[in-house]
Parts: sequence; C-alpha cells; structure tokens
Amino acid sequence: MARSERRRQKREAATARPEGWFVETDLDRDDAEAAVAALADLPPDLREVVVARIWGKMTFEQISAAFDLSVSSAYRRYETGIGALAELMRVYR
Repeated sequence: MARSERRRQKREAATARPEGWFVETDLDRDDAEAAVAALADLPPDLREVVVARIWGKMTFEQISAAFDLSVSSAYRRYETGIGALAELMRVYR
C-alpha cells in the first residue's frame, strides 16, 4: 500500500498545475472564448473529469469515487481530456 501511495503522489505531483494556471485574466479574450468553446465540445465523460480536477480541485481518488471509476480510469480520462482540449483550442484560435 505504501508503494501504491508513493506512486499516486508522484503521478499527481507530475500532473499538478501551478495555482491559477487557467485564469481568464492571464488570457486574452479570444483565448478564453476558445477555451470555453473547446471545453463545451469535449465528450461529457472527459469534460466532467477535467472540470472536477481543474476547477473542483478534486484528487483522482475523489474523482474516481464521484464518478464510479477506478483511479487509473479517472487519470486516463483527465489526460485524454486535456490532450483533446489542447487540440480543440488550436482549432478555435
């Protein structure tokens, strides 16, 4: 269990973003609108995990419990969602 906990902490630390990394005031209006449009176009299962992680500041354990997923599935959905969000933002700019 200790090894599992260390891996989880390492994984979460690697994916952690600095506080306020997605604040509209740091983006110009076009980027903010592109982000909103891209987020709206994500599939619901990815969008809910991304929103829970970024804006809800939930851990992957909390996300897995809230959405009845394994922790690894929550992490994969988050990573897939962030990747898709980045691709969609390139389209909307």
